[in-house]
Amino acid sequence: MENERTAADALAEAGVFKGAHGLEGLLNARRPTLNEQRGINDEQPRNGGQARRMTTGRRKGAQAARDGLTEADCPYEDHRKPNGRLSWSRAWRNAWLFGFREEKSKQAL
Repeated sequence: MENERTAADALAEAGVFKGAHGLEGLLNARRPTLNEQRGINDEQPRNGGQARRMTTGRRKGAQAARDGLTEADCPYEDHRKPNGRLSWSRAWRNAWLFGFREEKSKQAL
């Protein structure tokens, strides 16, 4: 068993698999993620990790803080499903509150 050579061993000795385009390059290569294909930078979370469409709620919360409103003035109510489970309204409310609190913390500095 130790003396058996595979075709890959023979090709490697011949120098076929050297460099980035050889076997090492193929083994170490990875497919780009969808975000990389779309040009989205994954290194920094967008909007505190929130989805891009939540930026409107976040922006409105920040504007409310600049206008001197309170957290109780949030226009997004916490709607529940008839069975008591959460709905997407919680996400919009949290985005608004995130923007509001972020702006308030900036104002405090």
